[in-house]
Amino acid sequence: MSRFTSGHTYSKGMKHGNSRLTTEEVLCIKRLHYRYQLTYRRLAIMFNISLSSINAIMNNKVWQY
Repeated sequence: MSRFTSGHTYSKGMKHGNSRLTTEEVLCIKRLHYRYQLTYRRLAIMFNISLSSINAIMNNKVWQY
C-alpha cells in the first residue's frame, strides 16, 4: 500500500463524530440560500456555525449533495 492509502474508511456527513449538522439541516441551508437568497452570513447565524462552514457546504467541499 502507498503511504496515502491506509485501507481505513472514514465516517462522512452525519456519521462523523464531530458533525454539528444533520443531513436535513444541510439540505435546508442550500434550499434557503437558493430560494430566498439568504446570505452566507445570515445562514451561519441561523444555524450557529461558522461562515467558512457555510461556504464549504455551498461549494460542495463538505456535505456533497
